Amino acid sequence: MFDNQYETFTKIIAELSRSVGKIKNKEMEKFGLKGKQVQCFFCLYKNPEGVSFKDLCTFTGTDKAATWRTVKELESLGYVYTHAEEGKKYKNPVKLTEKGCSTGIEIDRIICGIVDAVSGDIPEEEREKMYRLLNIINDNLKKICDRYGE
Repeated sequence: MFDNQYETFTKIIAELSRSVGKIKNKEMEKFGLKGKQVQCFFCLYKNPEGVSFKDLCTFTGTDKAATWRTVKELESLGYVYTHAEEGKKYKNPVKLTEKGCSTGIEIDRIICGIVDAVSGDIPEEEREKMYRLLNIINDNLKKICDRYGE
């Protein structure tokens, strides 16, 4: 008999990704933002002292080019600024502006509300177990990908 673990796993992951993407896009419209900017914005909100460009790439899981575009988009909208030192383009910390901080409060409220809604009846210990298992799966998938090289 065909083992449908692959089909079940990939279908659930794809549906989760689509749902999260749709929610991010819809919720961010009211701020003139795109869903793809949420991770960067959230990281900066949680780190008011600023975040290096390299750390933003790590946190968002995106490459330098995508992260740079996101920072520039947020900057043009007046949400972030970079404390610029000559010759240190990627080492300068990125920070939220006053507008960014006040918007960050609203975005954090939205995120917390959605997380509470989807966590619903799941006991805390079950959620912790789920995240632990997802991290193990993610680490194992990364190891397999590493074998393919860049």
